[in-house]
Amino acid sequence: MDTGGGFRFVKGHGSLPVGREIEVESLSKAAYRKVRTSALAACLVVAVAAASITGMWTHEKYAVSVDINSSYEFVFNDFNRLVAAKAFDPEGAALLKELHLEGTVGEVLLELINAEEVHDNINLHDESEVMLITVVENRDHSENKCLAEINAMIEEEEIGSAVVEVCTRECDDRSDGMEVTHGRLMLAERLHELDPSVPVEQALEMPLCDLLLAVNEPKKARKTR
Repeated sequence: MDTGGGFRFVKGHGSLPVGREIEVESLSKAAYRKVRTSALAACLVVAVAAASITGMWTHEKYAVSVDINSSYEFVFNDFNRLVAAKAFDPEGAALLKELHLEGTVGEVLLELINAEEVHDNINLHDESEVMLITVVENRDHSENKCLAEINAMIEEEEIGSAVVEVCTRECDDRSDGMEVTHGRLMLAERLHELDPSVPVEQALEMPLCDLLLAVNEPKKARKTR
């Protein structure tokens, strides 16, 4: 019985003898604590979710290089949105500064291709021109989603000059600090494997079209035998 003459059930005390006095917090105070605890838990869930999304937004998921006249490397996050871009020569750097690229890998590459055609008077829809697009593989093979979008864009825009490759993480690591894209390094190392008389450093200095031709010619020769 409470001080007002009513009866209340008190959790955790079971049966009490007549005349036993205990102190319990008021209903309003208990309810407040319950609401406060629930609110704090909800805030914690929101904070964890926000931190997770922020981490995914800044996480470097896909690395893509493009070699045309200039060379570029782009990094995309878990949501396939551009988070970093780099050019390997002053002309490319000036173009990136002018474009303010953003969006998915397909959107970024299409805008870059259109800008390169305008700036350098080339026609990347013509197979006589050469453009190398290289995606770095991931351990979970999630780069396949990135490749699918790139190939869909190439097919839709009928870009006949595009050559799409996949390179290893190790090749990407070796390209760091070399001022060369992982795509071009991959081709140079591949040519050196095919013809050890051509050093990797020499292969890196070759025009892109000549490098691609040198790498692909042995393949064509083997097929014709």
